[in-house]
Amino acid sequence: MAKTLLNKDSRAILLNFAKAKIAETHTAEKSVYEQARQTYFESFEPVKVFVKEFVSNLYPKQDIEILNKYSLKDRESCFWFKEDADAEREVYVSMPPRGCNETRHSHYYGGRNDNKQVGAPKTSDAHVTLFHDELVADGIDVSNYLSYMNNNGKNTEGKRMSYGDHSSIRDKIVQKGTDLFYDNVSFDGMEFDVAYSKYSCHSRARLVTTNQIDTLMHNVECFDRVQIAYDQMQTSRRSLVDAYKGLIMGSRHFETILETWPEATAMSTQIGRKGQTAISIVSQDAIDLIKQDQMKRKAQDMVGVVASGVASVHN
Repeated sequence: MAKTLLNKDSRAILLNFAKAKIAETHTAEKSVYEQARQTYFESFEPVKVFVKEFVSNLYPKQDIEILNKYSLKDRESCFWFKEDADAEREVYVSMPPRGCNETRHSHYYGGRNDNKQVGAPKTSDAHVTLFHDELVADGIDVSNYLSYMNNNGKNTEGKRMSYGDHSSIRDKIVQKGTDLFYDNVSFDGMEFDVAYSKYSCHSRARLVTTNQIDTLMHNVECFDRVQIAYDQMQTSRRSLVDAYKGLIMGSRHFETILETWPEATAMSTQIGRKGQTAISIVSQDAIDLIKQDQMKRKAQDMVGVVASGVASVHN
């Protein structure tokens, strides 16, 4: 039978599929990462309580009614907070509800790309940190996005990648990542009536106490811990990714890959499988690592089936 020759596109499909399968495998590093991420999501609750109370005290209802009468009312969901007039600690809080473009509230507002920000992620890198596995599972080519960023504009094969292709992946990451963020964190009710101002948001920074800014900084610190846990998780996966990549890049034909990695059969339609056998250049250590990885997932699936059966019996 004819063999299915691999090309750049089919190799990219297989590499993304490999990373998606690796992400399904439960590890200690992944557990730490998921816990850190959940803690980060939960850290928004005290921030929302503080902001609601603070802004309500700034603009009592009767004052807002007067401002509205003279068309001097604006609507915003983002603010700068500063510890005191001389302190260096300041935080930008931006919490527009789902589907709301914060720049609609005031054309003077805009975030800063630093780590002193509380709110929905602004950068594609932050989305990758929070939702790497979900983005990969959705078919987004995170591998080439990261390769472009870390390897001077080159893709995972070491070839030059166009800025347009990179931008297209980045936009998909931001769009999907934003949806995933709002699936976990709600900013409903975080739009506020405020006095209109011609000054920038940073020049109108609100002075707060040390305890109050500590509440905001806790959220920032929680994200930092997610970043650390994410880096550790990705480092723990590196040898596996390298093993799969070696198999994919070292094989001329799809059928060769299937001999070591039967799970890849799920990609047969996308690859356009034609034949059965071929030759691969990949180390035995890599082959063993890939087979062990598949066995772990099979064991997970078996545990899940047993647990489901036990639950059904008790119900």
